[in-house]
Amino acid sequence: DKKLLAFIGTDPKLFEKWQGEIYFFNCPISEPELERLNKEEWHFNTYVGTGGNVLGACTYIAKAIFGGNPIVFIGADFSFANYNVEKPMFHAWESSYDKTIGNTIPMVDIYGNRVISWPSYANFKSWFDYICMVVPGIWLNCTEGGTLGAYSEGVLSCVKPMDLEECLRM
Repeated sequence: DKKLLAFIGTDPKLFEKWQGEIYFFNCPISEPELERLNKEEWHFNTYVGTGGNVLGACTYIAKAIFGGNPIVFIGADFSFANYNVEKPMFHAWESSYDKTIGNTIPMVDIYGNRVISWPSYANFKSWFDYICMVVPGIWLNCTEGGTLGAYSEGVLSCVKPMDLEECLRM
């Protein structure tokens, strides 16, 4: 009886396992061929363009449309899972992203550790930090790491870091 809100670019394997209704939405697509398909062939008109990424769209849908409170972030790390100068990794496991990490910037995570990120991820993080500061509500960061709300001086008081287990017990 649950409904899944899914970005149109979601991996189809998820839909094979989902047993409820699916509502699709669209976000900005940086891939020109997908953008062309979206406009010319798919005729997909439901568009949520906020924050520049799917998490921003999900946040907008949850907060602005459904009035959700609290908002719980899971997986909003905005940084690479492992910081290693010799072999930087995008995820905690080997992935295709690891071969072409490209230019990175140093950041600090919620524990005060140095991590690396892409400039685009730093921009996403800044956008979310701003939203959490100006939009009333309770913002919980259950990512258990990452840079959301984190600065070298400490963590923003409007973004409460929390273990996911603790959040679920609430």
